[in-house]
Amino acid sequence: MLQASNTRLLHSNNFVSIGDNDRIYNTYPLGLDELIHSLSESSTIIDYLSIANYCKSLILNPAINSFNLKIKDILQIWETRILCLCLVYYSKKKSNTVINEKMLQFETNNILEQVKYLNNSNNFISTANSTNLNISNNNNKIKLNTEFNNLLMHLKYNGKDMQLLEYYYHEVFKSRSINGMNIEYLERLQFAILSVLFKRNDIITAYNMINMDETGISKIYQEKMKVIQQKIEDNERKGIEMYCLSVSLIKNKIVCDGGDGDDDDNTNSDNEDINNNLIRTLAQTLLRST
Repeated sequence: MLQASNTRLLHSNNFVSIGDNDRIYNTYPLGLDELIHSLSESSTIIDYLSIANYCKSLILNPAINSFNLKIKDILQIWETRILCLCLVYYSKKKSNTVINEKMLQFETNNILEQVKYLNNSNNFISTANSTNLNISNNNNKIKLNTEFNNLLMHLKYNGKDMQLLEYYYHEVFKSRSINGMNIEYLERLQFAILSVLFKRNDIITAYNMINMDETGISKIYQEKMKVIQQKIEDNERKGIEMYCLSVSLIKNKIVCDGGDGDDDDNTNSDNEDINNNLIRTLAQTLLRST
């Protein structure tokens, strides 16, 4: 059962409204799983909107405590919702009247704020109990999927390029500072940084970054860098920003040098696997939206 201190996650004002009536009744976790597993390459915007609305209604279900969900489960359901909203937004960006940038930023800011609040609460509880239980503050830290968190930052700082670059560079510094750094994640961060540089039309910095020493860079990312390099040389810059962003979202190796870097173990729940698939679908949608 969710504790009273965690019920901020269950407030209706965390979510935007989609249409006049976006509430679905009689929701339950298995129902959400069935909807998600019914997705296919032929799924439509309506399908993704239906899942997004189901996620919201499930979180706001008055009977949610009867489902024995943990905080992590609630956040993963919310993650599924935002990924579906992003899929709708980017698939019809130019003519989209259902989901707009402000709606995405609203929920993005809310989920980030809730995670921050929960971690501050957990740190307080851990510190208070540390004398008797020897609890480390980090043991209770709530972390979002790294790819999803970076997507949230891209949405949060959309239009604030320098702040987004500062975040990405901080991620690079943090990743290089830990033991067993995640090389694959560092490679994807390069593409995240490139997406912002191309958006700013900072071609010189981007070109220099692409032509850095490739020692230690995997063949997968070397090939992707060559694609960008060729586009620049051919003066075909349209779509490069979204191409780089899509590459930054997809984890190409499950086990990397030094481990995953995100989790304490290498096991994923079904919901995590589902959301990883949604992230891949979103990456493909970004490419088609250019």
